[in-house]
Amino acid sequence: MKNIINSSLIFLLLFFTLACEDDITDKVTLDITKVTGGTIANLSKTSYVLTYAEANNNFEKITWDSTDYGYPTSITYILEMDIEGDGFKNAVELATTTELFAEINIEKLNTLLTDKFSQTPDLPAKVQFRVVSTIVSVNLDSVYSTPLTVDITPYNPDIPPVYLIGGPSTDNAVELASVSPLVYSGFAELLPDSVFRFFELKNFNNGDQWGYSFFTGGIPAEFADNGDNNFKFAGEQGTYAITVDLNEKTVVIEKQLFPSTFFIIGGDQGWNLGDPLALRHMGGGVFVGIETFTNGNEWRFFESPSWGAVQWNYNTFADGTIDEKLSGPNGGDANFLFTGTTGIYKITVSTLDLTITLEPAEMPTMYRVGGFNSWSFGTSMTWIRGEKFTETSELVAGTEWRFFPESGNWGNTRDYTSFKDVPTDLWSGPNGGDLNFLDLVSGTYTITIDVVQGIITGVAQ
Repeated sequence: MKNIINSSLIFLLLFFTLACEDDITDKVTLDITKVTGGTIANLSKTSYVLTYAEANNNFEKITWDSTDYGYPTSITYILEMDIEGDGFKNAVELATTTELFAEINIEKLNTLLTDKFSQTPDLPAKVQFRVVSTIVSVNLDSVYSTPLTVDITPYNPDIPPVYLIGGPSTDNAVELASVSPLVYSGFAELLPDSVFRFFELKNFNNGDQWGYSFFTGGIPAEFADNGDNNFKFAGEQGTYAITVDLNEKTVVIEKQLFPSTFFIIGGDQGWNLGDPLALRHMGGGVFVGIETFTNGNEWRFFESPSWGAVQWNYNTFADGTIDEKLSGPNGGDANFLFTGTTGIYKITVSTLDLTITLEPAEMPTMYRVGGFNSWSFGTSMTWIRGEKFTETSELVAGTEWRFFPESGNWGNTRDYTSFKDVPTDLWSGPNGGDLNFLDLVSGTYTITIDVVQGIITGVAQ
């Protein structure tokens, strides 16, 4: 009798277990094609124009509905972006979140449009957003929302500088690079009683100008009003880091140990004063350049390509942070010695905290594009070092053209105004709205440029 009861209990337990398993199976069996959700809410506008002045702000918040899988679960949402017509084959992930919204920085969004998706600045691009819903703990296919399409016009990320100009000529204009929205920084040699103001363009007659009365937010004690809305420098002569904030209407200066120009001369440059590596000032006392560094070669820094110029060696940076691929001091000049693997490197030098870093880099490119090649990108010029390139090609009198660092990127250009030393017998400019070069002669010429120094030469072949 006991065996009969036990058998009955076992049977009942087995029945209920199988029934529960069937019930569980019914609950988790899911037709993913019937799951909807993640629908993006319409934005407040259908078109947007991004501006550099708002680069630090966020784009309009993007929100969406929750995805209903038929039972409570934790869902991860991925907000993707692509250009219309691409089918999200090259989509980028803007945010991964469990929330029902995401915010994207305007500068990040602009960079993706111009760099990742090669969209032309100042022209509207049809941008698509979609939400991908996933359950990490369960092996289910992702659920994709219907794309939301809006027009977004990116700004030109290559923001032009402003200029400090004094005296009757713009020949000695000092470039102050853009370091953040409406904030500019650079170095200038200031002399006692020198008079100057700030200009949007390297031109007295066009663009905005900002004089003494504009900067109501604060100016240095060394800056006085000369009575004609110009600044008059009343401080000690020297090189100063100058930061101009047009939003806060302030000017800040700091006297520097280092000048506004920085060159490397050594074994990789053949110790040739005519072929130095000119480092570009990025603002805030930071200089960068790209060079082929050769294992075992020595070098040091120069204020200008001259043996009599002020120079800085390994000992100058000994109390700072020097990249491990550099050793020193070496020889009587206390040079730097490159001990890394021979290759192309980007060198970054901070003159304020005495830091030098080296990191591998790609070979830079530069394209000369104009009427002579039907405004098409062909082969890059031959890279020499830094931002110095050369090529031998035909000039055709009456033809306009300019330089581009990136193939296909029309928003990143080096026009006639990028150079302060132009042979006027070969080229005129700036020409047209794009500030092009104009050939004045015809023939085969070897063209060599150093964008950092603003030098271009042409030698007939």
